[in-house]
Amino acid sequence: MDHRTEAPRRTPPPDHKAVAVLSLVFFLPFGIASIIHSSRVSPQWLAGLHDEALHSSRMAKTWGLWGIAAPFVLGLGTAAIAALVTDIG
Repeated sequence: MDHRTEAPRRTPPPDHKAVAVLSLVFFLPFGIASIIHSSRVSPQWLAGLHDEALHSSRMAKTWGLWGIAAPFVLGLGTAAIAALVTDIG
């Protein structure tokens, strides 16, 4: 039976700081969440909490991308509802 383990990562995961800052411009609540997770990546990595650092990196990216997309999604939803309401009335 072969019991291989993955070699430990030597570099910290990306903190996605640029995505986090950009999401602040587009949708502040998600941008704040992204910045918080982004700022945790490096300290967690340096403390040896590699799984937590990877999780924070993924969460920073997720919140950041949703923060960038949210205004467009909300805008399209609002436009669709407005179109339906004007067609009915």
